[in-house]
Amino acid sequence: MSAKLSVLIVLLVSILHTVNAQEVEIILIDEKFESNSSFSNNFRVINDSDKSDTEWGIVQFSTSNPLRFPSPVSGDKMMYNAGVDTKGSFLNPEYDKNMNTSFYTNSFNGTNELYNGSKGVFLEFEANVKDKLNLDKFQVILVTNSGASQEVLYEIQETDQSKRNGWKKFKIDLRSKINNKNFRIYFFFTSNGISQGRGVFIDNVRLYKTIIPSLLVDRSNVEIDSKGTPYDVGLVSNLDWSATSNSSWLSVSPSSGSGNGTIELDAKTNPSSNDRSGKVTISGGGLNKTVTVLQKAKPTISASPSSYTFTAWQESKTFSVSTNSSSWSITSKPSWVTISNKTSTSFKATASQYKNSTRDRDGVIKVTSSDGVEEEISITQEKEQITVSPNSIDFEYNSNSQSFTVTSNTKVEIVTNDSDWATIRDSNFKQIFEILGTKTVYLVPERNNSSDSRTGRIRFRGQSGSEMGEISFEQEAKPVSIPPAPVLKTPSNGAINQSLSVTLDWDGSSGATSYEVQVSKNSNASAPFITKTVTETKHAISGLTHSTKYYWRVRAKNSAG
Repeated sequence: MSAKLSVLIVLLVSILHTVNAQEVEIILIDEKFESNSSFSNNFRVINDSDKSDTEWGIVQFSTSNPLRFPSPVSGDKMMYNAGVDTKGSFLNPEYDKNMNTSFYTNSFNGTNELYNGSKGVFLEFEANVKDKLNLDKFQVILVTNSGASQEVLYEIQETDQSKRNGWKKFKIDLRSKINNKNFRIYFFFTSNGISQGRGVFIDNVRLYKTIIPSLLVDRSNVEIDSKGTPYDVGLVSNLDWSATSNSSWLSVSPSSGSGNGTIELDAKTNPSSNDRSGKVTISGGGLNKTVTVLQKAKPTISASPSSYTFTAWQESKTFSVSTNSSSWSITSKPSWVTISNKTSTSFKATASQYKNSTRDRDGVIKVTSSDGVEEEISITQEKEQITVSPNSIDFEYNSNSQSFTVTSNTKVEIVTNDSDWATIRDSNFKQIFEILGTKTVYLVPERNNSSDSRTGRIRFRGQSGSEMGEISFEQEAKPVSIPPAPVLKTPSNGAINQSLSVTLDWDGSSGATSYEVQVSKNSNASAPFITKTVTETKHAISGLTHSTKYYWRVRAKNSAG
């Protein structure tokens, strides 16, 4: 029968269970020999000479012949070692020949963090020697430094009758023996070539370490920018660990590891104007660490107002700025605008004086966040404009004042006043010669003592030199009343012995501009033979006749009657 390898040894790393409140076991090997598979990469077999003389295998417990094979410790199979020639079979071996054989584990790195700081590294196995030993000795050997050092952990000599017949459980602490070196475990058998029998049976091979679990992260709170720039978090651990995210936009790599390491947090670009948060949980050995991840909102910036129109004069305007970035700056502006009083939330823009009466001018103030997001404020500065309302005023002869409004976006100068009897005054009635912006002022005339009305005009101009507004005004003449009747002086009433030529004389009347003189022969002057209008207060008449009675009268006249 040819030799064959049918043992399956499974290496289990990072299977943990609690030993007590503080310690856990890390299982490296836990083999119960429950399948007939061939050797895995974690166990190997060595034969000293003729490989056909030896066989390792997993044998089935025979209930019909319980003396030939012992009952397994667990399950219904176990590992069996025997030398086989042409007699017998795998399930019914007869005897062994002269041979040396062993099986051994893969090499373990005793210098890494799985072993550093451990409380103990333990090897457990159970062995059963049936009837005769069929060998000179059975040894369990610790090999370190790639075979440079060997130490027998356990052995059974042929003469050790007390160790035969029945399963024996063995537990060996390897921690001090490993001493931060690479190591492997050998199960070694040496045959005497004489005895025939059923060999050695092995079951429940376990290799594990106990540790006080440790899992630390170098930070528990992480802030990631809105673009999702990756962020590294360091781990310090003596465990196998896994890392998971609770958010679809947040990923972690690698998702698992062993011992110390670094995980990278990757976030998708945040399309929202709000911050968002997620959590990454690192778990191992019953321990959990949480890293809270805050991803900043999509960068935004806004300015208020978003547009503004400046007057032609030197006007200032405060703009408010709101951003979720750490800072902002003004990155461009028109040359005719100066910036001052900048705070974290506002700034003041001042437009210089604009001396132009034909067209407006436009510009943009650009505000940029520290994340590169821009906001544009559209600005306009008006051309000079002047309007007067009302643009005409009528005064009575004795009016004190009347108000009018000059609406302007610049400084207005009073440049023409063709009247010396009217002035422009402010609300305190102080005479002014310029007006800034829109203002209600007063036109104050002098009293018109003339019987004639009079007119005037005042013109205004801006800083560009263009005359752009005016107000015209008129004042009525002083009203005229009918003058009183003049007092007649000579000839007096009832005078006699007058000459045929006589000068009529009277006192002037106040307000009279002329006098109407009448001479008649009857008392009611119904048929005057002289009617004359004169401006003097005397008038000479002739052509009178003797012995005739004459009547004369004078009426004062003006424009009123």
